[in-house]
Amino acid sequence: MKISKAMAMMGLAVAAVLLSVPHISIAETFMTLQPGRSTRSDAEKKLGAPIREVVAGVQYDYEPRLEARRLSITFHRKTGVIRAIDVYSRDPYLKDEYREWLQLGSPAETRRDDRGYLVEMYPQNGVALHFSGRSDNAAVEYIRHYDPAPPAAETPTKKPVKKRRVKKPKKQVAQTRPPKPPQQLENAADYDREANIAINAKDWHKAKRLIAEGLRRYPDSADLWHTRASYYFKTKMDPREVRSREAIQAMYRAYKLNPTAEHSAEMGWLHLEFHNDCTLALSYFREAEKKGYAGEQPALFYWMGACYEKIGMYTSSKTYYKRFLDTAPKHEKRSAALAGLDRLRRY
Repeated sequence: MKISKAMAMMGLAVAAVLLSVPHISIAETFMTLQPGRSTRSDAEKKLGAPIREVVAGVQYDYEPRLEARRLSITFHRKTGVIRAIDVYSRDPYLKDEYREWLQLGSPAETRRDDRGYLVEMYPQNGVALHFSGRSDNAAVEYIRHYDPAPPAAETPTKKPVKKRRVKKPKKQVAQTRPPKPPQQLENAADYDREANIAINAKDWHKAKRLIAEGLRRYPDSADLWHTRASYYFKTKMDPREVRSREAIQAMYRAYKLNPTAEHSAEMGWLHLEFHNDCTLALSYFREAEKKGYAGEQPALFYWMGACYEKIGMYTSSKTYYKRFLDTAPKHEKRSAALAGLDRLRRY
């Protein structure tokens, strides 16, 4: 496990407070806020005023902290005591990671939310894991810190009532159709397709979650590694140095699993885009050329010409600029190629 990843998630999940004994019946704390004890005024002292009212008088969202993308707190309506703290991670993590970080044993109970997605209850830790799918193979969507025992104020004593015979109503046959279950992702191609749809829609959180889930199940899928590279190339959510490292590593994994012409060209373009390294880019471009990639993407010739020009190999540069113009005379890079040839007339 990467140290930086583990440290970030420890801060997110338990706010630097891990219980020394994992099976004590007490709710965990988040930034010193403890469900069942802390109140709404405690929350506002620690987190500031709410940024959004979800349910009037009951549930409010606060400014996210500790690598969270959303922080939502539910209160008991009468007492104002915190009932639950829901923490949505900025990055998708899997069950095994939470079990290690939070020292979770086996769930005491499993449930389904209103979407049919899995929820695992750990009352011995005061934690519930809410998954983003129907099984624990899916990433955890959010973690809930809660008080397993509701306060006495919320559990009024029942008054004895006299029994009386009640006429049972006739059973009614439901006329509505059952809700359609969420789409199941059954293979690597399904994950790759849905991840690319999310990338095109710029739903970066969903795309990252799908890619992580897919690669966990299908670590030897070249297509999924290619899609991971595409995600880091296109997203602006991470710093450039992170995007560069992750995109090139993912593309190299795809290239090693399946050294196609496309993967060779993509390796070259990534080194050119992120590091402006024409020498390394050309080694991959030449490989892609040998595999016939220019017939599919004639722009390969233009970029080879540009790289040769940059490293001072002017004869080769002119050759590839001309080859590009002959292959794709109406391409949008036509004027740039002509300008390159004009610069190289004296060589």
